[in-house]
Amino acid sequence: MENKDIVIYDNKEMIGIADNFINNEAKGLVLPSNYDYKGAVTSLYLQCLDVKTSNGQPALEVCTKESIYKTIRDMITKGLNPSKKQCYPIAYAVRDKDTREILCWELQLQESYFGKKRQAYTNNPDLVENGINAQCIYKGDVFETTIDKYGRKHIVKHEQKFENIKDVNIIGAYAVARFKDGTDMADVMTIEEIKKSWAMSRAGGTVHANFSHEMACKTVSSRLAKQLSNSTDDETIINPKEDDAIVIDAQDIIQNSETSNVQEFEKVEDTESIAEPEVSTIEETSNAQTDELKCSQCNKAITQSVSSYSIKNFGKPLCMNCQKEQK
Repeated sequence: MENKDIVIYDNKEMIGIADNFINNEAKGLVLPSNYDYKGAVTSLYLQCLDVKTSNGQPALEVCTKESIYKTIRDMITKGLNPSKKQCYPIAYAVRDKDTREILCWELQLQESYFGKKRQAYTNNPDLVENGINAQCIYKGDVFETTIDKYGRKHIVKHEQKFENIKDVNIIGAYAVARFKDGTDMADVMTIEEIKKSWAMSRAGGTVHANFSHEMACKTVSSRLAKQLSNSTDDETIINPKEDDAIVIDAQDIIQNSETSNVQEFEKVEDTESIAEPEVSTIEETSNAQTDELKCSQCNKAITQSVSSYSIKNFGKPLCMNCQKEQK
């Protein structure tokens, strides 16, 4: 595997990529209101420090520059923030179709359940905030639906008995989206459909089986949120309400940040390749604290990723609050 396309980025360079994308390549891009894209990029960078390939290599040291650029672009375009668990980076191996040899590593953005819901709210301004809710259907429940003349499904009745609420009794789940005009839209999945979805996950359904109620609700909510996002037009992007979005002005973007020259990724020629996930890793290590690492200024416990970032940018380990004081 050749590494001629590898560039090891730091946080400043990744923010530069974001600035360059917004300022030069996506002029007029409208971001959701209160979306701090630089803060999101910093969060992405800190999480990337904890992402390793299946053979233990740091993602930012082996992933192609095109894939890193695309990950940043996708995150900003969708208005997502890793610090809110709306998305997270994953290292993928691109393998030769025949020999299965790893041709290169790519960084990709994995959108989470929270990210899908966030996009649904962004793309549907008439959707009630926190208006997507879900419930499991248990054996013995009274559950009735109806379909209106537009083909939209609605929940007519759902009655439960407390003694039926057991994971082994789950026969399905549904999610309902409520709109400001009083209308709603529902999606219903059988347990067979839900389990098929779980089987396609990287965890192979292990986590889902242990937390069946919560994961079933998340699965059907994610599917409904995806429908709401993908079925809208671009009206909220092209002509947003002043309260719903902010337009990036080129003159306001590049301040205290150098843009990065992102070149086109050199494709592997005469070789068919497929991308497949390798064991990559974010879990909860980004937020976990360790007693071994301390802020040199306030002695607060910090994570390895925060320590590495601080040493690289400030020459000493500092917590996030003390880092802000240095700027």
